[in-house]
Amino acid sequence: MALASEYYKSAKEYQVLQVQHAALEKNYNAMKERYDIGVTTAMEYNKAILDYNVAEANVINAKYTLMYNGEVIISCWNFCEPCLVNGLDATTFF
Repeated sequence: MALASEYYKSAKEYQVLQVQHAALEKNYNAMKERYDIGVTTAMEYNKAILDYNVAEANVINAKYTLMYNGEVIISCWNFCEPCLVNGLDATTFF
């Protein structure tokens, strides 16, 4: 059960970070337009770039975490399935 909750937690985190990434991308594009017409400073523009890049890195990290947790569940299932078929208690191995 703990493996499944970790997977669902990482899936939810991935979804939240995708939404954050989309919002920061819009913020970056707006800041770029403001910078191009001279309304905002280079410091604010570079902060928007940094925030967007950090959000992108977080999404990539969350995606790999989600993929890893999925692989762990598959590996554990492949390990436990013969035990379940033979009537053994697979939870004793964890």
